[in-house]
Amino acid sequence: MRYFRLFSVIFLVFSLLFFVWANYQFNKNNNTDFPVFSATDGVLELSINDPYEAIFEGLSATDATDGDLTKDIMVASISHFFDDYSVNVKYVVFDSHNNSSTFTRKVKYTDYTSPVFTLDTPPVYTLGRSFDLLNHIKVQDCLDGDISGRIRVVSNMVNNYSTGNYPVLLEVTNSFGDVSQITIWVSYLSKENSVSVKLHQYIVYVEKGEEFDPYKWISSVTDRYAVELDESLVEIQGNLDVNTLGSYQLIYSYNDGKLSGQSPLTVVVTERER
Repeated sequence: MRYFRLFSVIFLVFSLLFFVWANYQFNKNNNTDFPVFSATDGVLELSINDPYEAIFEGLSATDATDGDLTKDIMVASISHFFDDYSVNVKYVVFDSHNNSSTFTRKVKYTDYTSPVFTLDTPPVYTLGRSFDLLNHIKVQDCLDGDISGRIRVVSNMVNNYSTGNYPVLLEVTNSFGDVSQITIWVSYLSKENSVSVKLHQYIVYVEKGEEFDPYKWISSVTDRYAVELDESLVEIQGNLDVNTLGSYQLIYSYNDGKLSGQSPLTVVVTERER
């Protein structure tokens, strides 16, 4: 009987110790302390040239158990642009027990500009030739880089069996939801140009109200043997209005009675400087 009582006491002591140990392990592995964010007040203003790490500027996180977790902060999501070209950035951080906290603040890119279209060749074709404009159009975004693969044809009025100038409306959207559109006029001629009217660019962006000299965009005028011709014979026609937003077409034409050729220039009048 005495041994039984002794055994019972020992068993009780071990049970109590096991309970204390198990409770400690449970609390250790089920920490309920959540990380806490702290950040500087106001909107974080960044430049498009800032490194990616700048998006964490003025932001820190701590945890009662793990201490400083600032280096573990990650970006969970970035919203589309608001009207002032700012975004909501949602951050998240985890502690060693997988407890997480989130924090959202506004970030504004002060020098952001919308995606810009470029064209490396004049959109001039002869009758019957296939239409390959998209092979030459590129779009550069100041945040996403090259987004040419996102170009979408909104409307296409081209008829490659009839001479004339045809509008093609293109659209692109970057990852921040900013949509840019451009109308490019494609020219179909009855015969090949015997004169090459080369321009420095075939898409030009102009700020609203800015003075625009169309002749400064002429690069060279040559015949099919690369002999230079008189640039003063180039005539420019179009309905450009630098005070009204939109896409406009200017036609640069050369004709000396024997040789002729033309190149169209698309001029985009914008609100923001590019």
